[in-house]
Amino acid sequence: MRRTRQTYKIDVMRMQSALKAHMETFGDMVPRQQKYRATLINRFMSFAYDHCESFKGHLLLTETQLMRWMKQVAREYCLEIAMRTFATVDKFLQSLANKGVVSANPMGAFLARYDQQGWKGIAKALKSTEYWPLLTSLKSRPRFTGTFGKHATTYINMHRAAGAKYRTNEYILAEFNRFLHKQGIESLRKVTPSIIVEWAQVQTCQQISRRHKLLRLAHFFRYLHLLKFVSRNPVTQAVIDCFGPPG
Repeated sequence: MRRTRQTYKIDVMRMQSALKAHMETFGDMVPRQQKYRATLINRFMSFAYDHCESFKGHLLLTETQLMRWMKQVAREYCLEIAMRTFATVDKFLQSLANKGVVSANPMGAFLARYDQQGWKGIAKALKSTEYWPLLTSLKSRPRFTGTFGKHATTYINMHRAAGAKYRTNEYILAEFNRFLHKQGIESLRKVTPSIIVEWAQVQTCQQISRRHKLLRLAHFFRYLHLLKFVSRNPVTQAVIDCFGPPG
């Protein structure tokens, strides 16, 4: 198994004060909960001190060492404690990264790479001696694929460049992109009104929410029509009106 040899530098001199500041953010917790979180973090730091090289006041944490610690935690504790440990250390390292105490958050990078089921899925995979195939199955997949995904990405980036967040639109377009992929539809010109209706019908949200999704999808296809990527907008008013009157 090959893994990127990324190394993260942790500033030893600033780490303890950063830990103290981090724990102060849990001031609304009962003392027992605060102590428990501190214990989880200190176990990680003890491992780092014992296994990482030191260079000019920094601990050098490699991805190989991080994986070794994660496998140790996953196999030593029950699933609930393992995933809680990962989440707690992730938040701690992110707070260090925000202050420049660590060069980047290694746990955050790991989660971003294998994010299909969150820390629970990662902990469950690492409990197995044959963990690599399980972990690989958790790899994040691209939100957009194919021709539709290419145009959707351009469309979203264009609106964000103009200052819009466009998160809801991104979610809806990604949802429709997955539907097209499952249906084996690659060409934009094969997206018909009946395909749009079929997608809307499988949505589990309320009728008014389906209509709102269709309206956003209609805007996207209007954009594609203006650029002549499709010969007509398949999200017709008749299709939209199938899912209730304007709210």
